[in-house]
Amino acid sequence: MSPCRLLLERLCAKPFLVPPVLDQPLAPLTSLKAGAKAGLFVQPSNEGELEYLFAALLPLDLPWFLVGKGSNLVCRDQDFPGVLVQLTGEFGRLSQNQRELQAGAGTVDAKVARFARQCGLGGAEWLVTVPGSLGGAVAMNAGAYGQDIAGMFAGGRAFDPAKGFVDLSPEDLAFGYRSSRLQKTGEILLSARLALTPKEPEVIRQLELEYLKKRRLTQPTGIKTFGSIFKNPPGTSAWKLIDQAGLRGRQIGSFRISPVHANFMENLGQGEAKGLIELIETVQSEVQAQTGVKLDLEGKLFPPEP
Repeated sequence: MSPCRLLLERLCAKPFLVPPVLDQPLAPLTSLKAGAKAGLFVQPSNEGELEYLFAALLPLDLPWFLVGKGSNLVCRDQDFPGVLVQLTGEFGRLSQNQRELQAGAGTVDAKVARFARQCGLGGAEWLVTVPGSLGGAVAMNAGAYGQDIAGMFAGGRAFDPAKGFVDLSPEDLAFGYRSSRLQKTGEILLSARLALTPKEPEVIRQLELEYLKKRRLTQPTGIKTFGSIFKNPPGTSAWKLIDQAGLRGRQIGSFRISPVHANFMENLGQGEAKGLIELIETVQSEVQAQTGVKLDLEGKLFPPEP
């Protein structure tokens, strides 16, 4: 019996609210709609299920990977033999405590922005343009329009598979440009507190509409796409370097560099990831050859390299 099937049997001893799935296709779970399969897909709905999952998983020495809404996954064309974990249920809750929002890590970023507006709290308007879930946004210190998560993160709760539940301060997360300690420690963010400021909902809505208009004018919409594929190097923008190298619109297989924004990638195919990694490596190689700058991925390679 495969390790994933053995784990599934163990999980059936405590039925999950959302049943685990063997051989889960990756394409429906990513914004690029591409990828192979994961051995087992598990969606814990509460802290009890999450703790039970890892108590059963760790002794089997199975690899695992946390996925949010898949908006920053760069999927290879190969299967993942381990467990894909996605938070759902209680991890999508939202609440207000005076000038702070408490948001579950599984909450969609745009939903966080809308809830903040309903509460008359400003500072999260930019999240309306960010694809993905709050957990991913915190882990990578997402940002847009001169703002980022680090500027409003007031604390959070996480799960360390080896140690249990932990509380996190802003200092604990050691935020950097598109980075935090969560990218290195294996901790799973469960919820975050966001410190915001009172603002009229009508004013907030106007800002949201302004940001959304800018997004429609400068980024591809209505197509299977990945947000910023590369991090901006110090002192410049990745899209400028890609343009300088003459790569806007370059296509390999079903994937191309967006004609609308050179730091976005589009999938013109039907689910296969063939050509994706080759296109990324081509851009990195040609940009470095022509400009001397090495572009680093902003997203996560999946399955991760050994």
